[in-house]
Amino acid sequence: MFTVDLTWLGEASNLSQRLLVRLYFIHAMQQSPRVGWGMGAGKIIIPRDTHIAHLLGTNVAHNKYLRIGGEGGFLGAGLLITLMALWTVHGSRPLPPRGDGS
Repeated sequence: MFTVDLTWLGEASNLSQRLLVRLYFIHAMQQSPRVGWGMGAGKIIIPRDTHIAHLLGTNVAHNKYLRIGGEGGFLGAGLLITLMALWTVHGSRPLPPRGDGS
């Protein structure tokens, strides 16, 4: 991974290089908020041959929810969260009931 002089970029308050990639995904979400850009859109949002991808050595969002928001928009993110909640409820049904603590 390449090191970026974040002071030079004006990002010295946050030393995470991921923020630089995150801004592109947030912009993409703002451009297509309802349905996103489609699966695998990270390669379109930040192509591997761009300056920022070469500088950082990556074009990945490093945040699944941010990536799903860029690829699937609010619809995709909502669907993901709903399915995860249903999976949790359904998966926890066989667990024994909580005791009274004694």
